[in-house]
Amino acid sequence: MPEDTPESAMHGVNLGAQALVLCSSDGGILRNEIGGVRTPSLAAFSNGNERKLGEAAFSANAKDRVPTVPRLATLKYSAIGSTPAARHWPFPAGEHAESGLAQLDVPGFGSQHGVALLGALLARLRETSSVPVGAAVAFALPPCAAANATAEELAAAQAFARGAIADAALVSGWAVPSAIPTASEAASEVLARKYPREKAGAGDPEPASVDVLLVDVGHSCTSVAAVRLHPTPAPVAEGSPSWTAEMLAEVADAHLGCDAWDLALFDFFAAQVYVHIYIYNIYIYISYIHTHTYIYIYIYIYIYIYILYIYIYICLYIYLSIYLSIYLYLYRFLYI
Repeated sequence: MPEDTPESAMHGVNLGAQALVLCSSDGGILRNEIGGVRTPSLAAFSNGNERKLGEAAFSANAKDRVPTVPRLATLKYSAIGSTPAARHWPFPAGEHAESGLAQLDVPGFGSQHGVALLGALLARLRETSSVPVGAAVAFALPPCAAANATAEELAAAQAFARGAIADAALVSGWAVPSAIPTASEAASEVLARKYPREKAGAGDPEPASVDVLLVDVGHSCTSVAAVRLHPTPAPVAEGSPSWTAEMLAEVADAHLGCDAWDLALFDFFAAQVYVHIYIYNIYIYISYIHTHTYIYIYIYIYIYIYILYIYIYICLYIYLSIYLSIYLYLYRFLYI
């Protein structure tokens, strides 16, 4: 069998909302220009004449950064334009007339839609990882519909997202994607190759099938899959998976992730502060009218607001501590 050339060697790309990860067919993760294995899913526009992508965009001013570029390319504007995250887009947005994608009006650059941004980001990823033009590639399809979507809506959303990813791959110098499985399908295949299996001797019975529940809570979406691993009949050839993955059930939500929790907490505390400030203003008005009688209200209000700020600070401290602990645990478990 002929050896793979740089162009024919297969590559895989995980289109994360926060970062892209590029790997080779042997399982190795390719590094970007700063030696990292995760390239931020960002584009930045500054000074009306400078566009930055990936790592360069990460260090740009926050008000110039376009976040979650893969979501802008795989989800229609009607699906994400009204989400809480859309409130934090740095540029005015609308719907692209032909594709239905979100289209950002960037000063000095004109209209920028998701597929163009993802194509530029994928080209940057390929170049900084020293992958030649026309290299073979496969992508993991991120969740692209809500959990309560019908089968027809899910199929239409996945077909749209796959077409957008294929277009972005072609304009960025990759070959036509050989496969675009869902993120859960890709994870199940990885599990089939990485799940441990004891070596069986001659005459030993085959191991039993194993049921595994895969739960992936990402930055902007969540996916859950039930997978059954069937043992590959012995002898297992070197380099072949020890198990065969069977997808029993799969569900995903493109609008439920860690970012949604953050925004929900922000909205909650903002509402609480607004209510208490409103009450504070009422008390100030009453005390203004009856200063000689209700002077003690001033003292009560200031004490009340002070206690409120302490309460919010403690809540945020507890939340961030839990969040950071979970992040560090997952980071150590997945990457170390």
